[in-house]
Order: sequence, then structure tokens, then C-alpha cells
Amino acid sequence: MIVNTPESCWSSQPRATRRFNFDRNASTFDRSIVGIPNNLASTYQAMGNLGQAIELFERTLTDCERVLGDDHPMTTVVHGNLAVASAAACEGGR
Repeated sequence: MIVNTPESCWSSQPRATRRFNFDRNASTFDRSIVGIPNNLASTYQAMGNLGQAIELFERTLTDCERVLGDDHPMTTVVHGNLAVASAAACEGGR
């Protein structure tokens, strides 16, 4: 019986620091994946990497606004997450 330890499971996974490289100009851009980087940005935020989180939230928000529109629920979620991360960064700088 092979038992996977957390280390062995993660060692085969790509590094979390790899960027999502979407072709932002493609006419076939898949609307269902535009919000995925929001999850990675949330992970950065939970790890305390607010700079990386804010940068990725901003990029994701730009993509959501362009692809989904300003009133789409995912756009609203990303906007809120960006606001929380930005507030946390301001509080940490005091």
C-alpha cells in the first residue's frame, strides 16, 4: 500500500508562483476560467503575500470586467477581494 504524504503530493504539483498566462486577446477566451486566478490570489493573501495577491486580484478584475462585464457576480467577488487585500496592506503599513 502506497501512502502519499503531503510532501509527496505537492512535489509533483506545479509551483503556485507560476502565473496564469491567458491569451487576453483571443476571440475564443473561455468565460468559465476568467475568475480562476482569484483563487490563487486568495491563497497568496492567506499566506501573507499581499503584494502578489493585490497584483493578481487587479489583473483578474481587469479580465473579469472585460470578459464578463461590470455587473457579473464574479467581477463583484474579485472587486471585493481586492478591496479586502488592499485594506489589509494599508493596515499592515501603519
